[in-house]
Amino acid sequence: MSERSQCPQTEALLAALRGQGPEHQRLQVLDHALSCPACRPELALLHSVSGGATEARPDAARPNPWRRFVPLALAATLLIAAGFFGLDWWRTRAGNEPLRSGGVDELVLTAPADAANLTTGPVTFVWHRLPGALRYTLELDAADGTVLFAASTADTLLAAQLDTLARGEHRWSVRARMDDGSERRSNLRHLRLK
Repeated sequence: MSERSQCPQTEALLAALRGQGPEHQRLQVLDHALSCPACRPELALLHSVSGGATEARPDAARPNPWRRFVPLALAATLLIAAGFFGLDWWRTRAGNEPLRSGGVDELVLTAPADAANLTTGPVTFVWHRLPGALRYTLELDAADGTVLFAASTADTLLAAQLDTLARGEHRWSVRARMDDGSERRSNLRHLRLK
């Protein structure tokens, strides 16, 4: 749970959903939870089990329009994310994933985007399946070319814990070991760890 040290506690999420506490604090908690991959499922679960009901505050003279908007925005965000990732997962598993750029022999990187600004911690790297690839190796290099992190997988997704890496400019790429013994390499992408 160390990767969630900056995340609000469950009680704070529930209080924000119920409309309890100062408005600026509630909005800050909900804003974080909607943009945080670790908090979003917990927020959705709390919303579903609490019935989305809010408790009336005695100091509230009139209803706050955000109380109706935030749960709807949360639900819409979760539906869009589930549809996007579900469709991408289905395409990948069905073997008919489209290559969005390059030819059949190119290894195409998907996420994080080139020149992304990321906080240290878990980072998910994603690339497109390359027909005939047996294994992929992700490398994260310093600006001078020194390899800072390397990991291999048979999948097209790799979650890397980057807490120990120095902040600053880095670059990453993926190599694919092919079934014919050859190797294909993706283009380099840059990222900045904050």
